[in-house]
Amino acid sequence: MKTIRWLVPIMMLGILWALLGACGTRNIIPQSSLDLTDTPTTQPRVDITDLIAGQAPSYQGIIPGISHKRDVLVQWGEPNVIRTHEGYESLHYFNSGIEEYFLIKEDVVQAITSNAQQSWLTRDGRPITVDDLSRVLGVWEIITPTFGFTTLVFPSYGLAVSQNFVPSPYQIFVPMSFREYQALWGRFPLGYDPFPLIPSVESVGIKPGQTTRDQVAQLLGNPDRIVFEDPNDPWLYYIEPDTLGGLDIFFNADGIVEYMAISPYRVTQPLLLEDAVNQYGQPDMLQLIPGFEGQKYATLALLYLDRGLRVATRCITPICDIVKRDAVVEQKWYFQSTTLAEYQAAFPDPNVAYIKWHGFDE
Repeated sequence: MKTIRWLVPIMMLGILWALLGACGTRNIIPQSSLDLTDTPTTQPRVDITDLIAGQAPSYQGIIPGISHKRDVLVQWGEPNVIRTHEGYESLHYFNSGIEEYFLIKEDVVQAITSNAQQSWLTRDGRPITVDDLSRVLGVWEIITPTFGFTTLVFPSYGLAVSQNFVPSPYQIFVPMSFREYQALWGRFPLGYDPFPLIPSVESVGIKPGQTTRDQVAQLLGNPDRIVFEDPNDPWLYYIEPDTLGGLDIFFNADGIVEYMAISPYRVTQPLLLEDAVNQYGQPDMLQLIPGFEGQKYATLALLYLDRGLRVATRCITPICDIVKRDAVVEQKWYFQSTTLAEYQAAFPDPNVAYIKWHGFDE
């Protein structure tokens, strides 16, 4: 019998991760020679009453539009990851749930994104509220990304804040018009790197039940981060967010890929449910999964059991009685080929429902 024993808890974790817009905190093990003692120990907060229209805020002495890459390296040391794309360079720093991204262009810092609570936005020494933002900075602009939480943008002050607040990130940047900001970053929630980081895992030949950890490293390179590595439970959680989606790969105790997930899936070129059906054919079954806050169902998934594929989207209605062609796929899970009985046994929750595929609702 093919095993998917860890699919339930990790799938639910993946769903929650998608719903949070990749803004949560995790036990992160950096994958570089970065000496974390080089990271600044004093992290002065940004007081919004000090912000000046037309002038970029300062993040621990680093000012977008003024500071250079070398200034970041002097304070933070070598980054965990460096990404390049279309003239931009992104320096990634990860440290026990703290994530800081410095976006560089032509050697000058353009923007800084952080979820570090030690550097959180304040007003008169206390964490800000929505009322503080409106009273001090005035009316904000709103960006609703493809997934994740709404972003409140104050373009003339060079500030963008996730509507979810702590511990979600905020961003400071070179002040610009809202139209310019929206054109650059409007599709992405804060804390989600807009660069294409990895090749498509669907084209490099990773196969659950067959591909080894060493082979994954050969195909994709070393992971940015390893999350939740326990010597008593030796499976690994890899995450590498990019425009094709965050990639999670799980290994069993023998170092073989148990399953993998892309979530959220294809931010820049959304995949629709209709696209999935056209590509993979009619699913074996629909799976309906309850929500986290009393919702009867929050997630609808197409199950391709023989293929070992699960394609998920959010429900249009609380009871998932509508399957729309243009619903955006938010998650794809790859696992070993299995039967419906085996799959259902791995989902003992009686609140998870399985129904026959009835086609799309026009």
